[in-house]
Amino acid sequence: MLIASAAYRTEPVAQGQTSSQTVLGVWAPDYHSKIINDTSIPQGASIKIDWNITNAPIMNTFDAGIVYDLNVLKFVSADIKTGTVFGSDGSLVRQQLIPPTLRLVGAKFGVPWQGGSGVLVHLNFTVLKSGVSPLALYETQLYGGQQGGDLIAHTTSDGYFTDSASPGPTADFTVVPSLLLKGQTATLNATASFDPKNPNGFNKGIAFYDWYFGTNDGTGETNAYPTVMHIFGTSITPRSGVFWVRLIVRDSVGNEGVRIIQVTVTTPARHDLRIFSFDISPPVVVPGQNVAAQITVDNVGDFSETFNVTLRVSQKLIQSWDGNKLPIGNKRLVFNSTITTSDLSAGIYQVTALVSLRQDDDLSNNQVTRQLQIQVQQASILPYVLGIPAAAAAIGGGIFVARRVRSKPAEGPELTNSLPRR
Repeated sequence: MLIASAAYRTEPVAQGQTSSQTVLGVWAPDYHSKIINDTSIPQGASIKIDWNITNAPIMNTFDAGIVYDLNVLKFVSADIKTGTVFGSDGSLVRQQLIPPTLRLVGAKFGVPWQGGSGVLVHLNFTVLKSGVSPLALYETQLYGGQQGGDLIAHTTSDGYFTDSASPGPTADFTVVPSLLLKGQTATLNATASFDPKNPNGFNKGIAFYDWYFGTNDGTGETNAYPTVMHIFGTSITPRSGVFWVRLIVRDSVGNEGVRIIQVTVTTPARHDLRIFSFDISPPVVVPGQNVAAQITVDNVGDFSETFNVTLRVSQKLIQSWDGNKLPIGNKRLVFNSTITTSDLSAGIYQVTALVSLRQDDDLSNNQVTRQLQIQVQQASILPYVLGIPAAAAAIGGGIFVARRVRSKPAEGPELTNSLPRR
């Protein structure tokens, strides 16, 4: 009798977390087990797999995937309406195969299911060839509650299929450290994986290790080495969150085993104050004109902070505020100052606002610079007219007017003299 349970391992509960009472599991109704172990199944036969939900609260939506060997099994159809907890109101919103994962999204429209236990969805597969295949739930999400959008904490229970007398490989791995911080390198060690047919061979009979580090990460790798180093996200842009790490191992003939672990990456506590905003007004002045400066500092870190703020024009200190305090929670303080320019010559100056504290884990947002321009004040004169200075134009205009005034008396006699004499 083949002990098929040795060929799959799953641990979808986040390390360091306790299990929820709500369980989403794989179940083979024709075998009354989560394991199908039947060497009499012929090629082309159909098998049924259910996703069962146990001890669920009010629920209306699920988004879940199942990992299986596409060389052994072929997905045919899914039924969310017949004899299921959502019933006739249930609808499959999405059905997508991204090898090796079949992803289903279902919803109950109208009144949410009031919770309990039952079948969430029926799946039908065709057996393509004799072999072994994991039936592992992956990246499962359940939603419900009175408003319909609450995430339901749950665990998963995976299954396994075989119609072969030859057992498949067992996948197993650990993640170190178990509590990961954002940007920290994790060591994923799969040396415990083995092929029961060749446990003393190279890598205990495992030919390939196929890693996928989770949708939020979007990366993976396949190689012949049981240990990999990984930063979730990238070394340049690390990420925090929950990552469903999936390992598929293959033996020398291509049979698969799978293990899935949820890895939680947290953002470390940090000290971080920043210049939220910095404005000077007006940015263009004449010597002697005052400039208003306003600096706003906020706390985007995880600690209450004591800090100093300075305002400088080039290297000259204009004002400093020492011993200021900001609590946790994105609180803000505003600092106002006046910059006098009477002792500054015409030119362009760099005005800098700086916040400083004993420890700040992100210095990129501690300093902001604005540009101040001081212009020479010009005399208030009329613009040039036709290329002639306004003063000259005014003088010329005066002369012209004077001439016109003096010539008027001469016009009368001339006109008078033109009349015929009597």
